[in-house]
Amino acid sequence: MNAQNFYVQFCRRTARRYPFLRRFSVTTIGLILVWTIAIYTGERSTFASHITSCAWESWEEWPQDAAPHRLVFVSDPQLVDPHTYPGRPWPLSSLTEFFTDKYMARNFRLINRELDPDSIVFLGDLFDGGREWRTSQFISGEQGRWKEYGTSQWTLEYNRFGKIFFAPEQLYPRADRAITAARDRKIKTNLPGNHDLGFGTRVQIPVRDRFEAHYGDTNTVYVIANHTFISLDTPSLSAADEMTDPEHKQQARLEHVWQPANDFLNKLDAAGPKVVAEALNEYFPTARPSQGFSHEVFDPKEASRRPTADKHTAEPRLPLVLLTHVPLFRPDGDHCGSQRERGRAIPISHGYQYQNVLTPGLSSTIARKISETGDLVHVFSGDDHDYCDLVHRFNVKPWIDGKIQDKPVMKAIREITVKSFSWAMGVRRPGFQLVSMWNPVDAQGISIGGTPTTIQTHLCLLPDQLSIFINYGLLLGVTLVVLIVRGVVLSLRKPDA
Repeated sequence: MNAQNFYVQFCRRTARRYPFLRRFSVTTIGLILVWTIAIYTGERSTFASHITSCAWESWEEWPQDAAPHRLVFVSDPQLVDPHTYPGRPWPLSSLTEFFTDKYMARNFRLINRELDPDSIVFLGDLFDGGREWRTSQFISGEQGRWKEYGTSQWTLEYNRFGKIFFAPEQLYPRADRAITAARDRKIKTNLPGNHDLGFGTRVQIPVRDRFEAHYGDTNTVYVIANHTFISLDTPSLSAADEMTDPEHKQQARLEHVWQPANDFLNKLDAAGPKVVAEALNEYFPTARPSQGFSHEVFDPKEASRRPTADKHTAEPRLPLVLLTHVPLFRPDGDHCGSQRERGRAIPISHGYQYQNVLTPGLSSTIARKISETGDLVHVFSGDDHDYCDLVHRFNVKPWIDGKIQDKPVMKAIREITVKSFSWAMGVRRPGFQLVSMWNPVDAQGISIGGTPTTIQTHLCLLPDQLSIFINYGLLLGVTLVVLIVRGVVLSLRKPDA
């Protein structure tokens, strides 16, 4: 009773202090408070709490004196466009585009503000319809369904992508990152997906050239945190698998689709160590004096022609991480782990411009050739939109004490397929992958950290946007019922005339 009297007196004092509140009933004020809490929770606090729950310190297990490099993998943002839901009418289509962009922008900004990663790497499928937006030389797919969309549509989506992921306020919400050059955040967006280029023999060179002109070479090797990252254009490389007959009439015409990726893979044994040597030279400039370039003309994309250390010096090797948009092959039904949202495994299927996993032969070839460059310790992929964590076993030549052995052995290699970052891609709980790397090395690239592993990972889940919308709908229904009941009660209370 005392609490009730206090509440009544408080309401009366508040009404006297703010006369405009007398126009609102207790029911109206209560509904306003409930809606305020619901909107604040659904639009602010739930996003922040999901991100902060993934704090690095809560799951990292490095030695106390370690200074790990922290990286975030973002997969399949797949910007919603006319290609995503072709049958969805306006304004529902425009609202879907608006809210998916807003969802990704909000989460990406919070990742950079709360988790402050050192590097961010995208795993392909940046746009949904990128492969269908025609260039000046283009063969329309799907019976010309998208022929009215051209470079202007692609440019529009490129600008949208930039506002979400490249804008300074998105990348550097914390001022110390923006003003400290040594702490610039590394961003890699050059890994293509089948929605960016197409798949197999349907990849069109002008489309790939456009992608590379804006995002960089689709086949690259670079060093992050004393790990060699190999970014491989598997959608294009898969075209070779479709040409099983060497006398195939189209083989000569389509060879240029897979040839760049195939050449990159074949020359990786020469290119990889040279990229590693360049990275080590930044930390140990006197350990490997560079010979520089010889006076001759050559293709600047040919990584094997980089300036190198003395030929008599052993080539340095670092742990290898393979990035592929399309996951490697696994037997149908292989369990993806308990954190997968839909089913137990990635279904083995293919169709127009997609293939859920690479073929067994191509997967083995990739693992074998990359393992000749160094010790392949991890694979990260995208495409499936859901999470999958499993271990492959490939017959490859092992590395012992920095030297490759002649006899192949069965090696276990872990692959993580990263969740889609968008809530419009068939998963209720989108996510991203946190990767913590610590691998201190000497001048020869030999690890001196003394830890059993140099990579630790953690799946971070994002809010269920559909549930938020459903809660708003339920609350709206309750609000309407309350207002209707209140109206009926007030009408019954009116005194008789």
